[in-house]
Amino acid sequence: MEPSESSQHLSSDSAQTDPHADRLGYAPFAKMLAHSALRGSPAAGLVVGIYGEWGLGKTTLLNFVEHYAKTDADDDDPIIVRFNPWWFSGREDLLRRFFKEFETAVLRKGARNKKLRSGLQKLGEAVGTMPHAMVASVGKVLAAATKFGEPADLVGLKEAIGKSLAEEALRVIVLVDDIDRLMPAEMVDVFRLVRSVGDFSNVHYVLAFDRQVVANALTTQIGTDGARYLEKIVQVPFELPRPSPTTLYGLFARGLAPLLVGTEESLLEQRHTADLLMNGVGSFLRTPRDVARLTNALLVTYPPLKNEVNPADFVAIEALRIFAPDVYECIRSNRSRFVGPLLAAQHMKKENLAFHSCWFEASSSVELTVRGVVLKMFPAVASLHSGGYKGNDREHQRARRICSDPMFERYFRYSLGGSLSRAEFQDCMELRGEPLHNRLRSLAEEQPVDGQRKLRSFLDMIFDDLLGGVAVSPDLLPYLFGVGDRVVAGTSRAFDFSAPDDMLLVFVIEKLLERLPLDARTGVLRAGLACAGVCFSAMVVTMLGAQHGRHGEPAVDPAERTIPVAADIDGLEEEIRERLASSCIDGSLWTAPNLLRLLFDWKRVGSGSEMRRAVQSWTAEDAKFLELLGLLLGASSSGRHVVDLEALSELLEIEPAVERAERLLASSGLPPGGRASLKALVQGYSETEPQRREGRTRRLVLLEILRAVSESGTFPTRHSIRQRFEAERALIDRMERDLHIASTWGDRYLVRVEGLRQLGFEPTALRELEVCRLLLEKLKASYRDNKRSVELAQFAEESRGEAGAPSEQDLRRAALVLLSSVNVAKSTFNIVTGPDGEAASITSTEAILEVSLAE
Repeated sequence: MEPSESSQHLSSDSAQTDPHADRLGYAPFAKMLAHSALRGSPAAGLVVGIYGEWGLGKTTLLNFVEHYAKTDADDDDPIIVRFNPWWFSGREDLLRRFFKEFETAVLRKGARNKKLRSGLQKLGEAVGTMPHAMVASVGKVLAAATKFGEPADLVGLKEAIGKSLAEEALRVIVLVDDIDRLMPAEMVDVFRLVRSVGDFSNVHYVLAFDRQVVANALTTQIGTDGARYLEKIVQVPFELPRPSPTTLYGLFARGLAPLLVGTEESLLEQRHTADLLMNGVGSFLRTPRDVARLTNALLVTYPPLKNEVNPADFVAIEALRIFAPDVYECIRSNRSRFVGPLLAAQHMKKENLAFHSCWFEASSSVELTVRGVVLKMFPAVASLHSGGYKGNDREHQRARRICSDPMFERYFRYSLGGSLSRAEFQDCMELRGEPLHNRLRSLAEEQPVDGQRKLRSFLDMIFDDLLGGVAVSPDLLPYLFGVGDRVVAGTSRAFDFSAPDDMLLVFVIEKLLERLPLDARTGVLRAGLACAGVCFSAMVVTMLGAQHGRHGEPAVDPAERTIPVAADIDGLEEEIRERLASSCIDGSLWTAPNLLRLLFDWKRVGSGSEMRRAVQSWTAEDAKFLELLGLLLGASSSGRHVVDLEALSELLEIEPAVERAERLLASSGLPPGGRASLKALVQGYSETEPQRREGRTRRLVLLEILRAVSESGTFPTRHSIRQRFEAERALIDRMERDLHIASTWGDRYLVRVEGLRQLGFEPTALRELEVCRLLLEKLKASYRDNKRSVELAQFAEESRGEAGAPSEQDLRRAALVLLSSVNVAKSTFNIVTGPDGEAASITSTEAILEVSLAE
């Protein structure tokens, strides 16, 4: 039962035969038994019982006993009779074969006593020629032999055989195995057999079986206490020593070692591996057979997934499959209960706790062992009980742990099938030039398997290596850019809590760029963008700009920006604007993948008005107008078709678009999909009219406040605003509660930051706040110089050429932000408008104190 240390072949669960290969500590015990049977046993015969549960190594022990009985004999080797009653079918066959095995073994020894040879042959022939129905017990055997012409005194024949054995000085050791596998009636026959012929001179029996199994079967079969019955048969009982847990785990570890050859060292994290295997999986290994079963399973299931999964986690989940299949199936069928975002959701905590309590109580396996293994594999599940889960999900994915949501499914298939294996990934990473370009293009275009393309696996592996500090050459960049538009085209838009493929590609590119010196990144990036399609290029540049706080995104720490110089981002955005304008002219813009994202990226890089004109021109044809509506068409929570009106309003004037939709609906010859889009647009616009009316009124209220400030230099009174919007007093009250406007001095109104956002201003961006800081410092300086006024155009001109210098438009927006943020009880700013009606200057009319921009 002990698996070979060096072989990676499947173990046949066969017993060991050489005591020198003993790994269980059975050899000394076997040697003691062999010596007792040879030298210390009475001549009348002895019955020794070896008790041990299935899989504990009883056959191995009998093999060792046979070895020592032969090699340690003082003179002639003893006669060894190996009898396994499980090999024979039926009670009659069992009895006949026992006598035949006994006869053959003794005669093979070359017994010189003719009476012994004759007696054994006659007994064997008698048993072999009897009708089966007459063979029920040894007593009936002897009686039947008489009827078929044998000596009438078979008792005398038996005595003669025993006497001859004594005269020959032959010592016979009968090793009987697997009694506990027989049917109860067959067990009774074996023990009757031993009892009937067990007193042959110099014949000793060593019986190996599970005492509890046999005792229970005998109790059922003979209607008396089976344990007491055994006491009458077995003269010397021994309980087979159980190998210690350390011994069994050592046996398993030696069998596992060759299997792990070639596994990445980073996956063999010592603490996690030792804790999960020794303190978890080791508890399942109660017998050598358990070790063989688990090792055999891993020899089949682990090699196809080597380096795709965490080896410790994989051993653990395989141990559950073998020793706790109900729990294994529970995990496999309830992914969201063990991994993923829903597990940590506060509103799901009670339900998740109830679920885990249920499966644990329902488990028929060794509960504490199962519970320990599961909680070690899934720390987020453990935190449901203890709280405060601090795990690093990205670290778990890098270690390919089963508790990582993206890795979970890999543990439940013995081959990745269509997914990219680690070996394929390494081969791909060694390619360059046209072979690498073709390989990546092939990965991007292959049909997804289980919802995932091979290129996604490739990107996941690169990203894990980058985060794990593995050396990845930045010369991959041009090839990654080259498949950018293909990745965008193949990216699923279904929400599944993981980064979409195209976004993951951008993350990988960012990490690779960060491996380069700061002064080399922009040049390498430009070269990469030249290899990419316009859609992916715009996506990369807008995401890099977002790191600077552009496009309404929170800015990251300057030290963490991939392209740290804002002027470089300005230059990249300018290049993208030129490419977009050019692709609009040649028509390639409208066939680009993910057109909607591309259009909004066009707006993000600073050409919103140009983008709208291009969309207006493109949709002049009705078919293109319907195509745009189709891109904006989706399903509501109720399953009804809806058009994203907010997005449409960014692309076209909404009212003319609705009027056009109504005209088209009245016409004939529309495709079915087009009619659905048009109906959804008209219906959605009609249903949202009350919200739009309120939005228009809110905007008028806010603009009225700003107009009053710019004209009079002070904030309008509540009375004047309420009089101006007499019919909207409830709305104004709601705007106060929503913090879009605030009352000052109890009877005046001030526009708040949230109100400015409704007007299209987004002061949360770091760059805008930085401009606000510059403007505020300028105002303080002018106040100290008794000027109290800052001309915005002049300030922008004075700052030109400096790093991060604000434009005049930046300063106009900052002036409005300051107006909305200032504590007006202590400071007041006046906005002075220019000829175009926009803010031209800002003047302090009161003492300037501290201004909070955090509101």
